[in-house]
Amino acid sequence: MLPVADVRIRTGTPATIAGQLYDQEGDPITPTVAVTVGVVDLAGDEIEAPGTATATPTTAPTVRTVELEAVAEPDLLTATWTDGTTTSTTLVEVAGRHYAGPQAIRASDPALADPATYPDERLIQARRAVEDEFERVIGYALVPRVGLVEALVDEAPALVLPHLEARTIRSATLDGVAIDTELNPETGRVTFAGYAATGLLRIVYTHGLERPTGEALEAFYTRARDVLHRDNRGLSDRMTTFTSDIGGTYALAVAGRNGSLTGIPDVDVVLRGLRRVTPGIA
Repeated sequence: MLPVADVRIRTGTPATIAGQLYDQEGDPITPTVAVTVGVVDLAGDEIEAPGTATATPTTAPTVRTVELEAVAEPDLLTATWTDGTTTSTTLVEVAGRHYAGPQAIRASDPALADPATYPDERLIQARRAVEDEFERVIGYALVPRVGLVEALVDEAPALVLPHLEARTIRSATLDGVAIDTELNPETGRVTFAGYAATGLLRIVYTHGLERPTGEALEAFYTRARDVLHRDNRGLSDRMTTFTSDIGGTYALAVAGRNGSLTGIPDVDVVLRGLRRVTPGIA
């Protein structure tokens, strides 16, 4: 299983990655010497050779950045920052695409037009939250992503990947030695070409649809707006019912209550229609 990434970028586009060093209490520190950074991919291959990171010319001098060239395939990158004494890492997920860019999210609601109130960073944060929520609920990715299986196996002839919509096997090793595999994309079943695997198996693979369906994208915009306007609802997140000034008590749709997935009926209908069951290990 992949660790949770600090940031998500897309394939095929150069990106700027930021990093920060912290003291033992978790507070940011300002290095007094040069900070170096190196980047490797999920297979451990070098993406960016260790070199001096760039200090940001802003009011936050503790932040350092590195420019990454475009990555062609979904992956998980690890950027390691150090001043020779303190070290930190930034995990960067490279996805095949995003559901929508900040401009498209902003254009979906006139109330999001003011970038001072809703900066791009806030829109990107909401986008990631909704992308993660949708894929957790329906059981598969709506865009190409990378996956990782690490398991001790004992003469296992095959296994089923934990994600639906398997696309490709990027790499497979058994106790650190490359092995041949065959993937059935329809079932996610991986067989170990002509032999049974015994030892520590590590498979890096890609999974997910090429892009979200139209109805999934419309549901995404609805849910993203809901997340962004959460602080403006005028109702406590703890409320499950409310009584109006003119009388009458009404039940609220609440995520996780009475079968609701997100608290938005229209979005729930779409997600239930897309939902699938994840298979187990063969």
